[in-house]
Amino acid sequence: MTKILITKEKAIKLLNDRIADLYKMGFDHVAWKSRTVYDIAEIFGDYSKQYLDASHVYFSVAYPGTHDQTKNTLKQLLQSFIDFINDHIADPPNPDAQRSVWGIEYQRMIRETAETEKDNKALIKKVSELDFSIGKKNEELAAKNSEIQRLKDNVFQTENITLIKLWRFFIHLPWEGILGIWIVLAATFSLGVGLAHLLKL
Repeated sequence: MTKILITKEKAIKLLNDRIADLYKMGFDHVAWKSRTVYDIAEIFGDYSKQYLDASHVYFSVAYPGTHDQTKNTLKQLLQSFIDFINDHIADPPNPDAQRSVWGIEYQRMIRETAETEKDNKALIKKVSELDFSIGKKNEELAAKNSEIQRLKDNVFQTENITLIKLWRFFIHLPWEGILGIWIVLAATFSLGVGLAHLLKL
């Protein structure tokens, strides 16, 4: 992956400044080349291809009339570096755009959290209602079980009847009251029979 050692914005500014310096009054080709080679090393690294390309361009001391042509050559070379950076180096992320993305994500998280809290409250309400309903059903079931047990206790049970159980049942009967009832019934019957005989006579 193609990289530069400084930010894209700073690299392009340095190269544009060096192009502008080519046409300033009082141009000194020795100082300019020294500064330019230094800047290119800062951008692309020491002994990079760009560094070597810039280092091999010289201003002729013997033929000063060729300096304008050399300047144009250097301008095109530096412009090619700028084009290279624009074509191969990604633009830095836009802080405002990044903040906008974060803001949208934050708002989405807030909405999701609010919806989750709403769902949780609804779920808690349903659980509470279910607990209340279960409690009520348990109370009704307990009441019915109690009623069933009461009926069982009050109804004569015929299951597992044995002679011993029958004997114990008869022993514990209130025989005095039963005997009195039988005497009254017998007397009433006898009286009825006697009256019937008298009426026939």
